[in-house]
Amino acid sequence: EPTTTIMSKVVEILPGVGASFMVMTLGFTAADFLGKGLLYVQGIEGVASPISGIPVSILLGLAINNLSPVALPASLKPGITFSTKPILQAGIICVGAKLSAVDLVTTGAIG
Repeated sequence: EPTTTIMSKVVEILPGVGASFMVMTLGFTAADFLGKGLLYVQGIEGVASPISGIPVSILLGLAINNLSPVALPASLKPGITFSTKPILQAGIICVGAKLSAVDLVTTGAIG
């Protein structure tokens, strides 16, 4: 039955997607903290962090995966794979589309 298959797939990927979400949240928080700290040292306050959370999250995930003294549980693998393939690819497409739309608005349709 298709509904059971979809639900079992969701249940299978949920722990890894949740773990990926936690790493992403920590990465964005760290990027904001580090960026604002960097600006503060330079005497600049009240501006958005110059450090993007996306690469910080990716580097944090790589570090956790490769430097952890214990292996990640096998139950996380399907969800992490799902997060690094379709979800990350969709995010990259959305960022590219946003940039294209912003370029179009700022420079105009004619150029």
